[in-house]
Amino acid sequence: MVIGGVAAISAFTVVIHLMLPIAPVINAVMIPPIMALGAAAGVNPALYAPPVIFTASCTFLLPLDAVPLVTYSRGYYRMFDMLPAGLVISAVWVVLMTALSSGCHGVRSGPRRAPRQPPIGFMRSCLKTFAR
Repeated sequence: MVIGGVAAISAFTVVIHLMLPIAPVINAVMIPPIMALGAAAGVNPALYAPPVIFTASCTFLLPLDAVPLVTYSRGYYRMFDMLPAGLVISAVWVVLMTALSSGCHGVRSGPRRAPRQPPIGFMRSCLKTFAR
């Protein structure tokens, strides 16, 4: 379950990176619900955060990050020239993140218990923090 969860989170982050091209935005939007998901699944929530963080820092599919945009504005390549190579690199990255996280699958946040609802109080406190 944990290995599949890490792979799904990494792949989902790659797809989200197309709509939200800025890594800090992806981290701010995705890490709180991903950690709540880990807590609800009875897994250490810190296990699911690194795949989001590291995958968000990799912009390979489209030139939407600051560095590729600098060279894109000079007209050296078209928008979709990065896509073929980026698909391969992104797939390898998802496999790599899953393999690196596979050694941590035994890490638990506490005693094993039945899955429960995400902690609503935690989500409310996060929303209050961001609302300020």
